[in-house]
Amino acid sequence: MTSAAQRWNARYREVAAADIQSDGQSDGQSGDEPDEPGGDDGVGRTPGPPQALLRFEQFLPDTGLAVDLAGGPGGCALHLAARGLTAVLLDVSDVALAIAERRAAAAGRRLVTVEADLDGQTLGSTLDMVRRVEPAGEITVVSCFHYLNRSLLATVARDLPPGAVFAASIATVANLERHARPSRRFLLEPGELFRQVVGPQPPVVGVGTQPPVVGAGSDRLEVLRNEEGWHDGHHHEADLVVRKPSARS
Repeated sequence: MTSAAQRWNARYREVAAADIQSDGQSDGQSGDEPDEPGGDDGVGRTPGPPQALLRFEQFLPDTGLAVDLAGGPGGCALHLAARGLTAVLLDVSDVALAIAERRAAAAGRRLVTVEADLDGQTLGSTLDMVRRVEPAGEITVVSCFHYLNRSLLATVARDLPPGAVFAASIATVANLERHARPSRRFLLEPGELFRQVVGPQPPVVGVGTQPPVVGAGSDRLEVLRNEEGWHDGHHHEADLVVRKPSARS
C-alpha cells in the first residue's frame, strides 16, 4: 500500500464513521489534502456532488461511460450514474471506494470502482485501466474535481476519446487569500488549467456562440467552458469543459 493510500484511508475511515452516523449523507473528495474537510466541491463541507459538476450539467451526455478521477466516496460518480451513465470511479483509497459502493447499493445505482494511484499516470494509461474492467463501453465523460495531476492534464488533448467530454474544476492559488488549505502544491497557477489541457491562449467563450476549436489534428478540442473565479463567494476555482470532436466531425 502506498503512503498516499495510507493517508487517504485514515481520512476516509473518519468519513465512513460520519457516514454511518448520518445515514450516508456526508461526502468528500480525494482531490484535497488529507487534512482538508471534504464536501460537495472537495473544499467545502456541504453534502452532495461537487458544485462544479452542477455548473457543467448542460455539457454532459446522458449515455456511455463516465470516468471520475480521484473521486473519493463517489459524490460525483453517483450523480453521473443518476443521469443514466455507467459510472466508473477511480481512487487510491479502498476505504473511500467501499463507502462509494455502499452508497451506490443504497441508492440502487450501478457503480464500477477501480483502486488505483493515478499520480504520474497519463489520461491514456488511466483510461486503459477503465477499459480493462468495462471493455465494451464507450467513454463519453471524464471528470476531474479538485485533483491536481499535471501529467494527466497534459495528455487530455492527446488521449481523450473522440466525442468525449473532459470536465475539470480545481482550486487555484488565489484560494489561499481566504483559506489556508489546500496548500499551494495542490493548487493551480492562474490560467494553468487551460494551458495544461488546451494550450497557451484561452479563447473567450461567449454565451450562445459556437464553441471555439483549439489545436490541430487528433489533438483538437472544443472549448465549452473556461472560467476562473470565486464560486458562490467561497472558493477560487478554475473550471474547464472541453470536448474532442467526434471522428466524423
